[in-house]
Amino acid sequence: AIAAAAIVAAGALATRGVLRDDAPAPRAEVRASILPPENLRFSAYSGAIGGLTVSPDGTRVTFIASDGKSGGQGTLFVRLLSSETAQPIPDSSGASFPFWSPDSRSIAFFVDGALKKFDLEGGAPMTVCAAPNGRGGSWNADGDIVFAPDTNTPIHRVSASGGTPEPVTVLDSNRGGESTHRHPVFLPDGRRFLYLRASHAAARTESVNAIWIGSLDSDATTELLGTAMNVTYGGGHLFYLKEQFLMARPFDPGSVSFTDDPSVVAENVMIEPDFFRGAFDVSDDGTIVYQHGVSSGMVLQVTDRAGAVQETLGEPRQYTAIRLSPDATKIAMTVAEPGSSQDDLWVLDLARGSRSRVTFDLGSDQEPVWSPDG
Repeated sequence: AIAAAAIVAAGALATRGVLRDDAPAPRAEVRASILPPENLRFSAYSGAIGGLTVSPDGTRVTFIASDGKSGGQGTLFVRLLSSETAQPIPDSSGASFPFWSPDSRSIAFFVDGALKKFDLEGGAPMTVCAAPNGRGGSWNADGDIVFAPDTNTPIHRVSASGGTPEPVTVLDSNRGGESTHRHPVFLPDGRRFLYLRASHAAARTESVNAIWIGSLDSDATTELLGTAMNVTYGGGHLFYLKEQFLMARPFDPGSVSFTDDPSVVAENVMIEPDFFRGAFDVSDDGTIVYQHGVSSGMVLQVTDRAGAVQETLGEPRQYTAIRLSPDATKIAMTVAEPGSSQDDLWVLDLARGSRSRVTFDLGSDQEPVWSPDG
């Protein structure tokens, strides 16, 4: 399911919004697949969902890959699109949510409780500031970085050369239980930015989940688009997900308004609802990278204390929060349906081998806990 990431040139963006009489003829569409490094595989679960990026100049991509062994953390790689090989970034084991400098010469990422940056010309990653559990960032031409330092914090601002971060947005818990600001993206003026305001407890379809416009120069914010996923801007379009469909809608960054209807440019794009993130990115000229599939390749296994597999339970799914009952006869767990942005609780009866769904609402139901009597 996560064998390749497709790369599409800007010519794929031919919609009514760009096919005007005065518009140049669209470029031919080009698609190519990227394979992981030898003996490794792409990582796209949990925080690794944000590992796939394309540089602003459209010449390089990043991704996270691992050997797939239990407990192994993925490493951040960078690859020229004109090359068949990828290079690991030093000291990037466990890295997440990378983003590029505007000149495409450096990469920032979160690792070991810090925001770090790495110059592609060499050296070691340098710490910019503390970031306990980073959730995305963006870097402008003035050397400002906006980023989410943790899962339940507002967007912060810091100099790319280092310093003390300062918040530039304000969480509003009265707004439908809003609990997170994340995945900021600078608009071309380098002052305004798009960011996601969302609630961990709300259903993904609720209005509390939306993309807003913030600014480094003002406290004023404006709601732009209802969604519970990341967005990005490139090639004159705003890109966002509708379920697993990647949409491109003509967008004027000057007036921060849409200029025409959206079109579908890719489907079956991998999503990770718990991280409010889909696996896609777009360069300034409209080169698109995205990853196919669903995060559902995990299996439940019973092992002995030496690690030998005794039994495999049920179908491959996206399982989290596995909880064994006190009498060890049942397992409660969170399961995400493939392609869905909804989590539900299920119980697996180990003796009978049967599964039963416990929750049916539209919210994201997680973290089951057993009573002492089971």
